[in-house]
Amino acid sequence: MIELYENKRNTLYLPQSAEIVNTEEALKRLMIGTNCGPSVCNKLFKRSMFENIQFPVGKISEDIAVIYNIFDHAHQVEFINESFYYYRHRSNSITTAPYSIKNLVIVDYAKDMICYMREKHPALVGYAQTYYANTLISVSSRILALNNKEKKLYKQKLSEYKKELRKYRKFLRTTTEKIKYLLIKTNMYGLILNTIVKLRRKYF
Repeated sequence: MIELYENKRNTLYLPQSAEIVNTEEALKRLMIGTNCGPSVCNKLFKRSMFENIQFPVGKISEDIAVIYNIFDHAHQVEFINESFYYYRHRSNSITTAPYSIKNLVIVDYAKDMICYMREKHPALVGYAQTYYANTLISVSSRILALNNKEKKLYKQKLSEYKKELRKYRKFLRTTTEKIKYLLIKTNMYGLILNTIVKLRRKYF
């Protein structure tokens, strides 16, 4: 899909060529982010696949809670190498709203994914653990990027996530992920991010 912002656009999850894969390969790609993300908005599904699958009510980021279950009920998944979906980010939308305690639910979704894979696809548990570790990094990074007053609201949660990251750090696959982990571990992430923002404002 193509993300549209006020002054830029990003193309996401675009493979070099169209390809049809089986269920396990599709699940693996979903969990490590290869040409695929958890959002349902840039995918087409058979209506019958939702007969026994429902989105959680009253939750945000609910796509993550069901997408792996949907993939698991597909006999095959096709990836196409064209971008048809345009995702426009507005300043007053949910995706650009201030960070909220509700956003932390994605950590629970990611942990549920590990349990699901352990029961249904034991060979894919490691990929689910990678997804969980990256979710912890994503959430911790967002918290550390908050100002000091806001950050205090998440102090306990941040401590829990750091402990979890220590247990799951071996499942981080890329150098970028490992560097982010070290910055979070040493509490340097927020400082470096704020420095980059100040430099951009001054020189760019």
